Amino acid sequence: MDALPFRDPNDPAIEANRLSQLLLFAIMIAVLTTILTTAMMLYLGHLATAGWIALTLPLYGLVTIVFYITKSTRLAAHGFILLICTLLMIDYGPDGGYAVMATCAIPLAASAMLGTRAGIVWTIIGVVWAGYLGPIVFRPTDFSQALGLGSAIMTLVVGTASVIVESTRARAVKEARKYRRDFEAHQERIRTFAESTFPGITVTSEKGIEYSSPGVKVLLGYTADEFSQQLIVDYVHPDDLPGLYEKVLAVPPKGFRAEIRLRHKQGHWVWLEAFGIPQAGDPDEDLWIFAARDIQEERRGREQLMQSHRLEGIGFLAAGVAHDFNNLLSVIIGRAELMPRSEHSESILLAATQASELTSSLMSFGRKTATPATTIDVVKVIRRVKPMLESLLRPNVEFMLDCPDEPVNAHFADGQLDQILLNLVTNAKEAMPNGGKLSLLIELAATTEPQLLSRGVPAAGYVLLKLIDTGPGMSDETLQHAFDPYYSTKPLHTGSGLGLASVYGIVRDGGGAIELESSLGKGTIARLYLPRAITPMQQPKQSNPNFTGQFFGQRCILVEDDSSVRDALEIGLESLGFDVEVASQGTQALEMAEQRQPDVVVTDIVMPGIRGTELTTLLHQKYPNLPVVLVSGFADPEVEAWVAGHPMASFLAKPFRAADLGRGINELLTRKAQLDLIS
Repeated sequence: MDALPFRDPNDPAIEANRLSQLLLFAIMIAVLTTILTTAMMLYLGHLATAGWIALTLPLYGLVTIVFYITKSTRLAAHGFILLICTLLMIDYGPDGGYAVMATCAIPLAASAMLGTRAGIVWTIIGVVWAGYLGPIVFRPTDFSQALGLGSAIMTLVVGTASVIVESTRARAVKEARKYRRDFEAHQERIRTFAESTFPGITVTSEKGIEYSSPGVKVLLGYTADEFSQQLIVDYVHPDDLPGLYEKVLAVPPKGFRAEIRLRHKQGHWVWLEAFGIPQAGDPDEDLWIFAARDIQEERRGREQLMQSHRLEGIGFLAAGVAHDFNNLLSVIIGRAELMPRSEHSESILLAATQASELTSSLMSFGRKTATPATTIDVVKVIRRVKPMLESLLRPNVEFMLDCPDEPVNAHFADGQLDQILLNLVTNAKEAMPNGGKLSLLIELAATTEPQLLSRGVPAAGYVLLKLIDTGPGMSDETLQHAFDPYYSTKPLHTGSGLGLASVYGIVRDGGGAIELESSLGKGTIARLYLPRAITPMQQPKQSNPNFTGQFFGQRCILVEDDSSVRDALEIGLESLGFDVEVASQGTQALEMAEQRQPDVVVTDIVMPGIRGTELTTLLHQKYPNLPVVLVSGFADPEVEAWVAGHPMASFLAKPFRAADLGRGINELLTRKAQLDLIS
């Protein structure tokens, strides 16, 4: 916003111009007076006086020339006043001495053109001349001392009044200049603040755009002259015009805020936050001030945050669905294991296992997968799975791997990186049916990208995996929904739509981040950020997959609120040799344990009343070494952390087979035997 378009009459430049005009005006009046006086003297017959007076005319011209050459109002004004004195002296005697009364013009002119001090000096000169020197020099016959004294007094009064007026005016000018400087400084601060907050400021009327700030060029690429060639509405996106018209045409007019798109000089649309402020003035003139700022990044971050919240909500929903589905799978697996081994029973178990993998993907997206993070060598993992990744690709797809020779460690769940790479490579393959190039690069990076920081990803050390394909890319709409569960651009029944959704959940749960960059015709870049680790790698624990232990005669309390799941688990425990007592809730199980200590307790976690973790705590208060297996369709990391602090408790995620449950119970019984020996 430029300075206000008006000129201060007290500005030094304008003051100098005023004095110059006053001097020239005074010279013009003096010249005219001299001409008239000369004519009068000639008429009265005072030829000599008329000649002397006429000689002052070229002197006035000389003063004017000096002024134009030196540009000094002060020098020219002193010369002008001196000429007035000379004229008075010449004109003093022949008219009987009455011209002495004109000496009051001297201090008046001096104060007006030269200021207070000059006014005082020339007042003294005028008083001395009128009251003393004039009568002595000329001594006209009819001149009286009273006339000289009266002229001196009049000159003193006029001079004093002129000095007071000029002093007051000068003081007012000085104060006005100070206020003007303060006002301009305040205006500059407001302008700086306004244009730093809202770079694009325009003033519009019915005639068009009256003013545009320099920031318009930064926002939209137009200069002020270019931007003023059209109406403001000519730059607004057609979809945003109705809302803008509604606000601008409101009666009575009032200020508003809107997010609108304006056309950039290069043709694309720019999102701006705009404030409109109507200006009071002529009722026939529709005057508005608009202030705008760029909110491209802000909107992008807001959309990403909204997408993150939407995905989080969908994740909780997916986890809830997976929990219920896992309960159903537990029943299916439990019943199928009771069937005689045949092709049909094996098909059922295989289908249930595949369904379990599907729910595992849902649980990963819902942030409910309790897979512990360890230190893994990313380079080693990728080189291990490279042959498998290449086998997934079509022969016409070139695969290029670029990774360092030395180990690159990340703090991530063992085995999860394999699943992520398989999903991403599979997606890349589907995106390049006609062949292309797929590149996998490993780098070390710090997450400083604003779009990641806005989603809460800390700016820390990360292992960056970039998967770049040369496929057709994705549209903005597809890119926006890429991580949504069951969202797929593939034909119906050719994909689950959970690939990228499960990748998103796994990565987020592991403390990392994933982002996609894509546009139509330019391929896709998937950036995977895994937390960097500097600790040595840990070898995963090996379990015995061929456990066939039996627990004949041992008493087990089974706590499960779902009757179908409870029946299936009861049959499975009985097949392992347990004497099973069932309870539908925690309070009932406590009463059973109070009557006689069980050998093992198997309990669901999510139940009405007492949760499984609370039940375990109450049981361990009475029987500290009692083995308790907690089972749930929710694989919650918080539960795993809780179990890690209770040596005689373990966790098993549904669905599972009887053998899996047997191995978990056997580990707890072995641990119990060791604790019993110590105690």
